[in-house]
Amino acid sequence: MFDAEFQPKPAFFGTLNPDALIAQNLKSGSKSATKQAEVHYGMPKLDGTDALWNSVPETPVNQHLTA
Repeated sequence: MFDAEFQPKPAFFGTLNPDALIAQNLKSGSKSATKQAEVHYGMPKLDGTDALWNSVPETPVNQHLTA
């Protein structure tokens, strides 16, 4: 929530006042698409051999997200 110089990032202000952060981003003309992920419940074995690992879709998580 803070950068390398300990200055707050937008996520910090989003935790303090989410409505204000959303309103501010809507005013700035941000039209970014909402990113969503499908969530499945389960407790697969951590050795990677459980079929549950292969039954859910892959979710890309290497993306920079902003509010």
